Amino acid sequence: MTANEANENVEGMVRIGISVADPLSDERITCDPDDDYLVALARASGADALVSGDRDLLEANVDVPVLRPIELIDQLPSPPS
Repeated sequence: MTANEANENVEGMVRIGISVADPLSDERITCDPDDDYLVALARASGADALVSGDRDLLEANVDVPVLRPIELIDQLPSPPS
């Protein structure tokens, strides 16, 4: 992927992104408490998936799919020519 293609992908995500208030949750969800917030936020926002390279999050048994960045990129449609 070229830098230009990466920028186009980021710009596309910014265009379709949403803003969600911080979730109020002290629930232990993952083995890393810093990751619990991300899972709670994904749940609260109705996210289709989390994107992370963090091993603890990738290996967590959570009800939100966790994708590596390349897995997300592979699922994105190609920009129009």
